[in-house]
Amino acid sequence: MGETVSPADPTSIARLEHTLAVVQVFILHGPEGSSRVASAALSEVLRQLALVVEHLEGSQTGVVKVYSLTARFLDSICGERPLLLSRFNISSVLSIVSHILRPSPAVPGSSPSESDARAASQLYQTLVVTVGHIVRHRKDHVVPLFPLVIATLSALLSVLRRAGLGTLGASLDDVESQASLGQRAEREARTTFPAWIWAGGAQAVGKAEAKALGRLLGSLTAKTTTTTAGKRKHGAIDDSSSTTTSLAAPLSKHAPFLLLNYLRACVHPTCPIPSALRTELQGGWFEVMDAMGKWEREALMKGML
Repeated sequence: MGETVSPADPTSIARLEHTLAVVQVFILHGPEGSSRVASAALSEVLRQLALVVEHLEGSQTGVVKVYSLTARFLDSICGERPLLLSRFNISSVLSIVSHILRPSPAVPGSSPSESDARAASQLYQTLVVTVGHIVRHRKDHVVPLFPLVIATLSALLSVLRRAGLGTLGASLDDVESQASLGQRAEREARTTFPAWIWAGGAQAVGKAEAKALGRLLGSLTAKTTTTTAGKRKHGAIDDSSSTTTSLAAPLSKHAPFLLLNYLRACVHPTCPIPSALRTELQGGWFEVMDAMGKWEREALMKGML
């Protein structure tokens, strides 16, 4: 899979789409008792997808199409069969998401179209939903991988700066506060974004994307209760046991790093996160701030990170 996908070849992209559709059917609708086999097969598929995504660059339509196919596949698996996600599989999924969100080298400037903005918006929201499935359903495996989760969330936050290019952090609709950037400043700003986000233009991310990310931030502190049925003894059933899992403990240690990356994105000299998008994120940040411990707050305030 990793050697045959060519973004410039529509036939190759169609082959990838059909392959992922077949794999999705086998994994999601396999016979009873095949979870172990499905999990092992998923590990191999994720390894191949990581190779595909790692070698893709640019903002061409074919590249965005491959990214979208990959993101929808991950969203489907993480949402419908989260129990198949082992710790290794979760690490692979987060790695793929991080590769899709990685900044790309400078690409030739082109006027963004409405279709590019729509494709970038859908891809971004699919990535947010995928990470949300992992955080919501597999907290037991997320705890040791929390630094990778923080890195992924930081990348998602950084992408929101695309809407603030030249706005000086003001409202999206405030025309008077917009500033025109020079070619050098625009070229430097372009290298800090994924190519597909830059090609989508300022309309690629907006309030809807920020609201989705805010919900994801708020879900980090949510508690999940798992109920296990008791064993049968002499015709009677013992009382079931419940286990409550929360990410509050690891979040309290890693929240300062996430908040620091967010503050840097808010005060970026050429493309800060606009105030309208920061407003949509407030609810999620309240939950993150509540999870921070005393010493983490002091370290953040004193600049000792």
